[in-house]
Amino acid sequence: MAPKDLDATFERLGGTVLHRVSSQAILHGVKLLTGLALTEDPRDHVAGRLRAAAQHQAVGAPSFCASWLVIQGLMKA
Repeated sequence: MAPKDLDATFERLGGTVLHRVSSQAILHGVKLLTGLALTEDPRDHVAGRLRAAAQHQAVGAPSFCASWLVIQGLMKA
């Protein structure tokens, strides 16, 4: 499988998963992934920005991002 095809497949899969996951589930997952890093270093820039982005995402943003990923994946295929 060519890298372009693999990228397109991951975009379609990611978009499909994002369509089915709620904003609260995304926030929970980000908190799980960044919790240890922020416990060790509360000033961790990357973990802090990820958590802030997940907390402030707009209601329609996950749907838009998911649609964009699926369309991009279909165009590359």
